Order: sequence, then C-alpha cells, then structure tokens
Amino acid sequence: MLDLELLKQIREAIDCNISLHGGSDTPGHYFRDAVQIGVTKININSDMRYAYRTALEKALKENPSEYSVSKLIYEFVVPEVQKVVESKLSDFNSEGKAVV
Repeated sequence: MLDLELLKQIREAIDCNISLHGGSDTPGHYFRDAVQIGVTKININSDMRYAYRTALEKALKENPSEYSVSKLIYEFVVPEVQKVVESKLSDFNSEGKAVV
C-alpha cells in the first residue's frame, strides 16, 4: 500500500521530482492520487515483464509446434503487454499526452 499522507508531506517539504519504485500490484487509485499529489515518474517495468513472461509461456504451451518465437511474441505477447501499459497510462492520467 502506498502511504499517500507521507507522500503529501514529502511533496510539501521539498520541491523536486518524485519517482515511485516498487509499485507492482498496487491498485490504480493509489497511482491516480500520487499523480495528483505531484509524483512525476512511476516505474512499471515489473508489471510489463510479468505480462510478457506469462503471455509467452502460455503461447508456447498452446502452440508447441510453432518454432518462430517472434511470431508468438507479436501475436500473443505484445497485446498483453500493451494492455498493461494502457491501463497504467490511464492510472497515471497520461492518456493522449505523448509529444510526437
């Protein structure tokens, strides 16, 4: 659980960027609140890696005769990782904010 009250106190005490680490399996509402408090960076690599690994294992198990792992990654793994990223973008209030 993320201590939002402590995060508020830190934000009030110092004027610097705040980065969250170790947020795997943290419910999205904590991230939404953290962004409102002023967190500017949230790491989600573990969540993406978990989605990648579990999707790849499932694809390999369900397609034992497929030898092109890249084909499995494109067809089965990328969509699962994309779901995680899109969900997190929503939680971080970052949808549609990319600078192209």
